[in-house]
Amino acid sequence: MKHLPLFFDLAGRRVVVVGEGAVADRRADLVRSAGAHVHRLAAPTVQASDFRGAVAAFIATGDADRDAAAQRAAKSIGVPVNVADRPALCDFILPAIVDRDEIVVAVSTGGASPTLATILRGRIEAALPERLGAVARLAATFRAQVNALIGEPARRRAFFRRLVEGPAARLALAGIEAQIQTATLPDGHVWHRVRVGPFSNQDELSKSRAALKENKLEANLIGCAIHKEQRARVGFSVEGIAPGHPEGFFSREGDRVNFL
Repeated sequence: MKHLPLFFDLAGRRVVVVGEGAVADRRADLVRSAGAHVHRLAAPTVQASDFRGAVAAFIATGDADRDAAAQRAAKSIGVPVNVADRPALCDFILPAIVDRDEIVVAVSTGGASPTLATILRGRIEAALPERLGAVARLAATFRAQVNALIGEPARRRAFFRRLVEGPAARLALAGIEAQIQTATLPDGHVWHRVRVGPFSNQDELSKSRAALKENKLEANLIGCAIHKEQRARVGFSVEGIAPGHPEGFFSREGDRVNFL
């Protein structure tokens, strides 16, 4: 392995992009999409002090001498550098990226063949559903509760496997995301209900209800209100089973709950 693949948290951190034009713009857009504060520089005016406080620098001037000068300036104060199309000047390289929100796949050939990396990215994109990130968000909503209720790691892993391969994940992939509501009953038992919605019109409601039915989940209309725009907003609740049951999902172990 020529390069170590890492995912770098850039949120709120300073990244310098040197150069103008499409290549520099793409790099600026990429790191900005990861939450970085992007500082743009024009190549003729670059000095070492311009890179102070930066966690990374991307250089794409299109001119070999200017690229090298900017790279030396950044390196002189210890900032790691990527120089477009000049792997010999790079401390790190940019992979081909498949972005599905929380799910990100990076493909690299170590600079040997960017074209091959692009082809592989296309194949992976075709295999991964557009809404796959919604499944990751679904799993994240359960993490704290599952860790509190299921102590054994193997059983937690089994639960999450059922979750991401089961009907809840299929609904998320279909664009039907839900909110979790927790209620403590008078007898002390805790129930967890999933609400799907609200929806802004009857058509959205009907499509979601049909998708639930296709996944063999019965939905009950639990509320309807007319807003100023005279549009109905509604939600559904669906019944499920707790992890004490082989086919179940989540609540106090052994209890039947109204949960997806």
